[in-house]
Amino acid sequence: MKLTVQRRQLLDVINALGSLVSATAARPAYANLRLAAMEGKLSVSASDLEVGAKITVGIEELKEDGVVLAPYDRLSAILRECPDESLVVNEENLAMTVTGKTSSFRVLCESPEDYEDIEPVSEDGLVEVDRDALAEATRRTAFAVADEEGPFSLRGIYIRIAGKDMEVVGTDGRRLSFVKKKVKNAGDGEMDGIVPRRALEMVAKLPTDGKGGVQLRLEERQLAVRTEAAMLRAQLIEGQFPDYDRVIPKENKLKVELPTAELLSAVRQAAVMSPEDAPSIRVTLSDKTLLLASESADVGSARVELACDYKGEECSLLFNPQYIVELLRVVDKEAVRLEAADSDHAVLIRAGHGFLYVLMPISESD
Repeated sequence: MKLTVQRRQLLDVINALGSLVSATAARPAYANLRLAAMEGKLSVSASDLEVGAKITVGIEELKEDGVVLAPYDRLSAILRECPDESLVVNEENLAMTVTGKTSSFRVLCESPEDYEDIEPVSEDGLVEVDRDALAEATRRTAFAVADEEGPFSLRGIYIRIAGKDMEVVGTDGRRLSFVKKKVKNAGDGEMDGIVPRRALEMVAKLPTDGKGGVQLRLEERQLAVRTEAAMLRAQLIEGQFPDYDRVIPKENKLKVELPTAELLSAVRQAAVMSPEDAPSIRVTLSDKTLLLASESADVGSARVELACDYKGEECSLLFNPQYIVELLRVVDKEAVRLEAADSDHAVLIRAGHGFLYVLMPISESD
């Protein structure tokens, strides 16, 4: 392998792929990046054995084809510290030399024979979605997925595509975040799957064309994604995702609109005196007032009032304040709309078109 490449372009690609590099005792080859130079292009791949991505780098000149595994940590350090913008990369007999105007580095590499490259993504059945829109949907749902102690099927983000609509859902069983976006689906077919959060976060880093579109397909066991300069494949999470449509409250007679920033501040203030072992605040909606209160026998109490335009019957519920804070941090609208049936059921929070959040109250007997 021998080529000339712009340092910054290669470093940007390596930085984007860095989160996928996996150093395991069973598969040490995956502590490396796979560099493949052929047909006038340089492709860089990384994989953690569940999510794998490949990005093509523009190069100035390719003199000799080749494929090699280069250590991620050493190569990224060289590209960060080297001051030269144009670098000559020459690999021979599993030793890579990176040369600039004033410096030269020799890095020992490995053979790619133990590294499984990413399978190409065909055009069949691909759906086009705006990358930034998918990144936004990921950000608005990822915080609500279950942690490593939660049910396995709830540890990822569920995606369902039907016709021109894409529904993105995250839940841990106590709260649910739902986003709906439009897609370009030429076949009008349906597909769904539970996708690891880090896979969708990686998609947000993939380079796209000037229009910012990515093409994806949910296969039986994998998510397949491609752009003009990149590909990604990720193993889907197995299991049955709950029927989230049944969880979303439909009959809500209590409704009020509240300013996002003020509500976030009020929740955080009330949470200061919340019990540390069982965080909770009481949210009471009454005539023209939203009252947030907490009390801890060992610490004290807090009361925060927020004026609102509500007129109706009183509604009082206990919530984990962190669940409200995490939602409001990803809201980019000036106001949110709270809806509830009564004091015994889940609250629905709407934050603009196509974004809603369902929050289950804490049982008074807990």
